[in-house]
Amino acid sequence: MDVMDRAQTTSTSWWQRQLPPSPLARSLSIQSILFAIGEGTFITGSAVFFTQIVGLSPAQVGIGLTVAGIVSFFFAVPAGKLADRVGTKRIITRKAAKPWTKGDTR
Repeated sequence: MDVMDRAQTTSTSWWQRQLPPSPLARSLSIQSILFAIGEGTFITGSAVFFTQIVGLSPAQVGIGLTVAGIVSFFFAVPAGKLADRVGTKRIITRKAAKPWTKGDTR
């Protein structure tokens, strides 16, 4: 076995050790990575948008994103329980039929 074969075998076995054993766990891991990349991109892009386009100060953007994160943290479990009890399809159709915001005319 020469150096190239040994390096290729070592790198392959390292990658195989990093992957979860079941296909479902692998799919969930990939979804988690994609979600983290998307959320990081959104937060970064929204900070740039609010400071450069809207004209808010960095402190205002930081406070706004912090409040939004705290609110979503505390309402995630109750919203999930409501969706389990009522059904996600019903919640989505109600929101689409009658939006909660006054200015939304959909």
